[in-house]
This record gives sequence, C-alpha cells and structure tokens, in this order.
Amino acid sequence: MQDLQPEVDALYGVVQKEIDKIPVEVRAIVLQAVAAKMSEPSEDATGMQEVSSEKQRRWACAQKDKSADGRPPSLSAEEADEMCKSKVEAKMMSDRPVGNPEFPPGHPFASKIEEDG
Repeated sequence: MQDLQPEVDALYGVVQKEIDKIPVEVRAIVLQAVAAKMSEPSEDATGMQEVSSEKQRRWACAQKDKSADGRPPSLSAEEADEMCKSKVEAKMMSDRPVGNPEFPPGHPFASKIEEDG
C-alpha cells in the first residue's frame, strides 16, 4: 500500500479540490453517490464485466441465448454466457450508514465539513 501512497495522495488532492466546489449541505449526498458509482461493476483484465448481483447474473443468463439484435450492442453472447456462469462478487460496504450525513471521526472529510459548518 505504501508504494501507492503518491497516487492515493494525488487522487485525494483532486477529489478535495472538487469537493470544495460543492455546497456543504449536499456534500455527503454527493460523496455517497460517487462511492456508489465507483463500486459499480468494473472491467477486469479481460474486459469482462464482473457480476455484482444475482439480479445482474440472471439478466445475463436471459441475454445469452438472444440474437445479436435482441442483446445490447456492447454485450456478446459469449460475454453474457460467461457472466451467467460467474459468481456474484461481494459488494463494498460504506463506512457509514445510508442516510447518515455525518462522517465518522477521523474520516478525511469529517474535519472539512466541521470547518465549513
């Protein structure tokens, strides 16, 4: 992890600059939405999307036997079949409850909100 510290610091700096542009009263909501978007299925080294829910896996199973015209253009029958057979990936959990606008003590954004508040 220490090898990645420069990248972590650089990304944190970019995020912090953008957060400063967001009104304090909606920052927690925006951050929660960003965290949710970042936890969406990502592409692995083969370009295949991970399956993040049972509902997504079942959808892929339904797509695998459709003709190319019946599937989304970006999804091949082979990809749908692979997604159908794959295991559901564990989802990341937030470090705070949904709907709680407060960050836990020690969280990088907790002090910023307190300063602006």
